[in-house]
Amino acid sequence: MAEKEKMKEKVDRILKHGINCFINRTPGKEAVAMESFAKALRMLPTIIADNAGYDSADLVAQLRAAHQENRTSCGLNMAEGTVGDMAALGVTESFQVKRQVLLSASEAAEMILRVDNIIKAAPRIPLRRMPSVRSQLRADGVLQDFLRDHRPDMFNRRYAQCFPPGTPSLRLGRSSEKIYNFMDSQYYGEISLGSPEQNFSVVFDTGSSDLWVPHDGRTFGIHYGSGHLLGIMARETLKIESLTVLNQEFGESVYEPGSVFVRSKFDGVLGLGYPSLAEILGNPVFDNMIAQKVVEEPIFSFFLSRRTDGGGPEGELLLGGKNEEMYQGPINWLPVTAKGYWQIKMDSVAVQGAVTLCPCGCQAVVDTGTSLITGPTDDIMRLHELIGATPTNMGEFLIDCTRTSSLPHVTFVLGGREFTLTAEQYVRKEALGDQEFCLSGFQAADIVSSEGPMWVLGDVFLTEFYSIFDRGQNRVGFALAKHPSPSPVIG
Repeated sequence: MAEKEKMKEKVDRILKHGINCFINRTPGKEAVAMESFAKALRMLPTIIADNAGYDSADLVAQLRAAHQENRTSCGLNMAEGTVGDMAALGVTESFQVKRQVLLSASEAAEMILRVDNIIKAAPRIPLRRMPSVRSQLRADGVLQDFLRDHRPDMFNRRYAQCFPPGTPSLRLGRSSEKIYNFMDSQYYGEISLGSPEQNFSVVFDTGSSDLWVPHDGRTFGIHYGSGHLLGIMARETLKIESLTVLNQEFGESVYEPGSVFVRSKFDGVLGLGYPSLAEILGNPVFDNMIAQKVVEEPIFSFFLSRRTDGGGPEGELLLGGKNEEMYQGPINWLPVTAKGYWQIKMDSVAVQGAVTLCPCGCQAVVDTGTSLITGPTDDIMRLHELIGATPTNMGEFLIDCTRTSSLPHVTFVLGGREFTLTAEQYVRKEALGDQEFCLSGFQAADIVSSEGPMWVLGDVFLTEFYSIFDRGQNRVGFALAKHPSPSPVIG
């Protein structure tokens, strides 16, 4: 037995030396893992000497000196408590056995780390991609009538008597200040409320801060760009995947007169904006998560897939962190300029690197609840001229599908970095019967802020770039999203 221990210790020391040499030639994080492995091997002679009742510090120091003198066959002779020549003592160890022991130990360590990562990992909420309400209305042949009947000011005049007196969201013209518009929302996820649990499909929306679902407490009214809502307040336990939020206040809608939500594929909205944006009293969901310490970091992130064939993940929301498997390259961080929406400064917008919109900089809102990219009317009209888009009587812009490959790139400059979209990425293809037509992914919307007109970076942009929302440092990060097909390039 003593001879086996002698040889084992000698082999381990040689392995450690070989690994150390390899570490010096290995860049990146792999070297850190190798260094930990070498450190574990260095511990073995100490453990063997201690177990035999000898002074391990003295013996290991002698052994290290022998190896430095290139006496690589030296090991610990535990029969005499000295450093000896293992080859002269006739002590050997099977290579196959040693190899299998190391492989088994590595596999066991890897399994423990995987389980640990699963336990500690931030919950990943799968998102489903569904046809937008606008697409459904178009397919049913009623889009034009719907848009005519649901202009915000017309709604206010027709239905104001149905809401509580003084409801602030019914001020005429408020729609120009809000960007809540779910006509084009496509990505939804699941939550549950109460006990017993009731499941709801919601839009996870960084452009709002309230949580509401279909139907005691206080009444509330919310004005959306494409629908209005009246409801009552409630407080319940909220569950999102493995996360539980206690005493979450939310709204239960009881009256949605002629709203967009009647045709929607989702039940409600879970806002992820700042508290100042909320119209329902109480903390927004993510603020409660931070306060109740149910997320590891005050961060959440989105991956939105281009896929429409159901052949892969359609989207993912990660609460409490970011998923490095969903993006590549560096993260480009931009500070939040106003804590309401996730609002950032945009340096400029360039079309094919020549014509520049927003040349002196402008504000932009990063909004997962909006499908399109919106901007001031003058800028969007100029942009549509440059890409050859023609207007329809429903406020959309048509593009000749046969010209898509020759259309110019559109580049958004954020924090001095270029985020470029090709025509294949900003053109939306839709089917009407057996015909396919192409629509612009840009839309005019005059949203006024104290810093001037605002742009909205919706899903057309966010599909191409993984987005990270950091409440701890009040910043937004973008990185190239990992898609099966080639991704755009950040300059």
